[in-house]
Amino acid sequence: MTPLLEVRQLHVQFPRAPRDAVNGVDLTIHAEEIVALVGESGSGKTLTALSIGRLLPTTACWRAASIQFKHRDLLTLPDREFRHLLGQEVAYVFQDPASSLNPVLTVGEQLCEPLIVHRGMRWSEARTRAMELLAAVQLADPAETLPLYPHQLSGGMQQRVMLAMAALLNPALLIADEPTTALDATVQVQILALLLALRRQQGMAILLITHDLLHVAPIADRVAVMSQGRIVETAPTTQLYQSPQHPHTRALLSAMPRMGQGRLTHRTS
Repeated sequence: MTPLLEVRQLHVQFPRAPRDAVNGVDLTIHAEEIVALVGESGSGKTLTALSIGRLLPTTACWRAASIQFKHRDLLTLPDREFRHLLGQEVAYVFQDPASSLNPVLTVGEQLCEPLIVHRGMRWSEARTRAMELLAAVQLADPAETLPLYPHQLSGGMQQRVMLAMAALLNPALLIADEPTTALDATVQVQILALLLALRRQQGMAILLITHDLLHVAPIADRVAVMSQGRIVETAPTTQLYQSPQHPHTRALLSAMPRMGQGRLTHRTS
């Protein structure tokens, strides 16, 4: 099967840092596949994701042997073509929806603008499509949500709006960076279920960035475990849980809380 995205030997460095923040990462994602990139804070997960979209901070120095997306070399793609690709075929959901949404534009304005710019829709058509997406991400009243500003939404509602924005143009790849951060447990489960539903409805692949292995099991097809800038183990999700090969993977799994005998305990194997 030909990969949708194939990253080879990705390195990211920062001035005066003692080592590469991302050190020789190889990552493959196939069409309609959910891959979870898991690791502790500072392991290089977000930097890996940002490299794909050329969204690294200006202080970063990075290089890769190749980054192929749908048989196109993203390293040599002209800026104009790359912006077109990033707007329509690769979408991001960032960690903090409150800082990702524009505070001075309504939800409707932020949802409709990409449809008008990239699809040439009239305002009325874009508004209808925006309401369809808000309904798809289970916002109770899309028509009432459109004229609201981000500060008028709860954290869960903001994240749902971000998911709707990411899905607007039917991207082939959605990169979701800690999409459940700062949300309560019930909303976290709902957001993960929405990612599964979007994959099913639109046939998109998803790169899910998370530090929490509890989030991975229900939705990921494969898991890549990252530590100190390297991917130390990659395996199908069930296989990784049942038979982890790398000591760091075993350590992460042993730290997962579980319910047992009426009180919260921790895995010891």
